[in-house]
Amino acid sequence: MIKKTLLFLSLIAFVFVGCNEVKTREYFIQNPKEAKNKYDECQKQTTMNDTEQKECDNAYSAIYYLKNTGGKSKEEILKEMDEIAKKSEEAMKKSMNAMKGKSN
Repeated sequence: MIKKTLLFLSLIAFVFVGCNEVKTREYFIQNPKEAKNKYDECQKQTTMNDTEQKECDNAYSAIYYLKNTGGKSKEEILKEMDEIAKKSEEAMKKSMNAMKGKSN
């Protein structure tokens, strides 16, 4: 009987711990509708505990990220930056070669 009671109490504790898990910024980036709903909910609240505040901050941060990146992933943004850097490097080489040609 004691083992069953301890098992039952352990399961209840596990459920409550899982309920207090803060959804991350990455989670909200992957689930933008949920981020918007959470943000709206946060705007209506007058008081929050630490867990709620962190989750609200993560939702806001995800929305801000999505608005400023057009919803692109970090990998897509880094790829674009690499392409821009390559084009810039190529343009610089052409310019340097053109300057060398003028000085000769």
